[in-house]
Amino acid sequence: MSWDCFGEKTVTAKKPHQCILCDREIAAGSKYLHRTGVADRQFISMKMHPACEALTHDWEEQDWETFSPGDLAQWIDEPLPVIATK
Repeated sequence: MSWDCFGEKTVTAKKPHQCILCDREIAAGSKYLHRTGVADRQFISMKMHPACEALTHDWEEQDWETFSPGDLAQWIDEPLPVIATK
């Protein structure tokens, strides 16, 4: 899979969203990372808790290709960080 990133920004949620990494809610009013791009000719928009995204910095391309929402908790040896709601 090839990935072309168009952009990444930190946004304040106006409504609840799902974190693509931990599959938990991103609460309205909380900050999240919004990354957009194209993979295999498909537009992709990813919303992530900043704490979850920080755990992916050493991921390789295969890790991104094979994960499903919620897998992050199973892939790391430590508990997921507590996500502040606001």
